Amino acid sequence: MRFWATLSVCFMLLLNHAVAQEQHQIDILKKLVEKPGADTSKALHYIELSKLYYLQKPDTGAIYANKALLISDKLEFKRGRMKALTQVGFSLWLLGDPASALEAFFESNDIADDLNDRWTTARNYDGMACANLEQGEINDGIDYANKSVALFAELKDYSNMVNVLNDVSFGYQSIGKLNLALQYAKHAYQLALKTNNRQWLPLSLGNIGRIYSRLNKDSLALKYLRKAVQLDKHPKAWIQSNTYNTLADVYRKMGQRDSSIYYYRQGFKVATDAAIIQNALISSTMLARLYEGYNDAEAVKYYRKAIALKDSLSSAEKTKKFVLVAITDQRHKEELAEERKRAREVHEQNLQLLAIAVFIPFFLIVVLLLSRTKTHRRIIEFMSVLALLFVFEFITLLIHPLIGKITDHTPVLELLILVALAAVLVPLHHNLTHWLKHKLVDAHVAAAPKKHHDENHPIEVEVKQDTN
Repeated sequence: MRFWATLSVCFMLLLNHAVAQEQHQIDILKKLVEKPGADTSKALHYIELSKLYYLQKPDTGAIYANKALLISDKLEFKRGRMKALTQVGFSLWLLGDPASALEAFFESNDIADDLNDRWTTARNYDGMACANLEQGEINDGIDYANKSVALFAELKDYSNMVNVLNDVSFGYQSIGKLNLALQYAKHAYQLALKTNNRQWLPLSLGNIGRIYSRLNKDSLALKYLRKAVQLDKHPKAWIQSNTYNTLADVYRKMGQRDSSIYYYRQGFKVATDAAIIQNALISSTMLARLYEGYNDAEAVKYYRKAIALKDSLSSAEKTKKFVLVAITDQRHKEELAEERKRAREVHEQNLQLLAIAVFIPFFLIVVLLLSRTKTHRRIIEFMSVLALLFVFEFITLLIHPLIGKITDHTPVLELLILVALAAVLVPLHHNLTHWLKHKLVDAHVAAAPKKHHDENHPIEVEVKQDTN
């Protein structure tokens, strides 16, 4: 008892300081994002706000993450987009959409791999674990959680390691391996104590209490759950409301209606204040059942609250849709940009091919014209060979993409087709080179005497006149 009392006093002092410090940080960040302009620092400020809010108010966390995402995309800020997508994923998971959350985590992880950001990779693995566990994919969830634990251990981030160890424990609880789940929960608890982790210690205590409750060790469950409630003054409403609901459920099992009602009411208040509708719905539904036949007026009141909460789920759906529409819109823009880029590349290639196709006949005409001038014979021979090289290489240039398409870029098949093509083109090129060279040179030689005769003709006339 003395240990728990000392621990409680120390943690209460630390937590009160942490809460005040966190609120001060939120106030500063809000002032920074209100400044005009949109740069990378503003995107990072929105991400930090999302981190501070998503466990307390996931809808607010999603909105801040979405603002960071929009700014990052506008500025082509890859690191900002990566971090924003991670926050979008966690917010969507808490809002009850694990499938969309997974998409965000996977996309963020692709960018993290490109940037070699191992810490974000570890955090995305944690998110993937949570989303998979929510969907009932327990083995995948446990695998991702173990990957996250290993990475955080390498990076010596013991705070997040405590959180993810609890995720592994949740996974084993889901498949009924309670003793194994208890080992992971106690490991998380011991690590939280060792590292003075006041953020995730209540989660570990509540997790141990939940497992003891399922093992029908209610006195031990109450011991840990009460300590979790006592120490959980850090503004993490998702954790706190879960702990209250679990504690209320233990009292309900023990037949202590009043205590169960008290803690369900506490859980309901925390969850509704934080707009964590799923937890508030559990609390209100259980309160309505506990009051039924005991206090019918209260039972009706909480049944109505439960109905109202179900209706209010539509607003959470709107928040999810808002975030998802923004992500989908950005992906659509990226696809259009990629298509435009490909179209530009194809257009440029076509222009280059057209220019080559125009240049080769022009070059041949120039060579033909030069063959009828006083240009040196060796230059004519060289240019005739060059002209044919242009023609044959242009043919190869045109055929090569077609060969790649036919063979699906299989190297062996491409090599065989190119060798067969060379077997035809090389002799043809040799024969044409020989023929064209002689034709042009003969034309060049034939043109030279004719020109000489024309130049001397007036002299012959003049000589004849002198003879007479």
